[in-house]
Amino acid sequence: MDFKLTSDNFKVIEDLDFDLNGTRYLYFKLKKKDIDTISALRLLSKKLKVPMDRFGYAGLKDKNAVTEQYVSVHGVPKSKLENLKLDSVQVEVLGSSDKRIFLGGLNGNWFEVNVGDFKFIKSDFFENYFGEQRFGNKCENHKIGKLLLLRKYDDEKVLERLYLNSYQSYLWNLLVSNFVKKEDGFDVDYCLGKYRFIKKKIKNVPVPLVNFDTEFNGIAKNYVKILQDEGIKTSDFILKQKPYLVSDTVFRDLICDVKEISYKNKVLKFFLGKGSYASVYLKKVISDS
Repeated sequence: MDFKLTSDNFKVIEDLDFDLNGTRYLYFKLKKKDIDTISALRLLSKKLKVPMDRFGYAGLKDKNAVTEQYVSVHGVPKSKLENLKLDSVQVEVLGSSDKRIFLGGLNGNWFEVNVGDFKFIKSDFFENYFGEQRFGNKCENHKIGKLLLLRKYDDEKVLERLYLNSYQSYLWNLLVSNFVKKEDGFDVDYCLGKYRFIKKKIKNVPVPLVNFDTEFNGIAKNYVKILQDEGIKTSDFILKQKPYLVSDTVFRDLICDVKEISYKNKVLKFFLGKGSYASVYLKKVISDS
């Protein structure tokens, strides 16, 4: 029996540094339940009658959770936000700043999970895999990303970036899983195969998401066989007809440290830095036996 995250047992609170010594952007805390960040902002956009690009946010929060995060908006009076009423979404006006909140600008997130009758196996680290959320509701976004590289798919710009990143994430997960399989550990199922988790912490190193300019050295040399099996070359990532999709290589930590861990009365609390998935950590440390 797998442990399932729901809004009844999962809470996420964003950690973000900001100042309120300005006037250009109105800051508010977005509190939501059973709705993802983009859908929540779309509701606000419609209700406030302002375009989506007026909003700034630091991270995307899960649908199946109660979450709190910070949002900036330009061109909306304070009074309109204070009087806003929506199902599953609440806003708390904080003040104004001259700086827009930008994606990736958070420090990380605080998590609170009620594990119920499941067993918690303590670990202060985990392999920094991409979570299932990265691959869409049907866990198929990576397939469309691969078709993009093979020049067999065409869609809106925003979705193309999502699909391409999903495919890069799939390849990254394969690389890390293959790399750590020689270590003492165990496998856990996820929607695209298995996560390989290890029992003893190894040295953390930055691992690239494969791209046109990836250098195949260190751990990254394991990409060679993976790409051969996938029928993909690094040159495929140079999409001349879609230059907006071409970017430099991004690196991601192999190992994620888990901080401020506490477990009491079946409630697990911990902190993760930005870009890491609590759902992956929980797959490692929550067991039904």
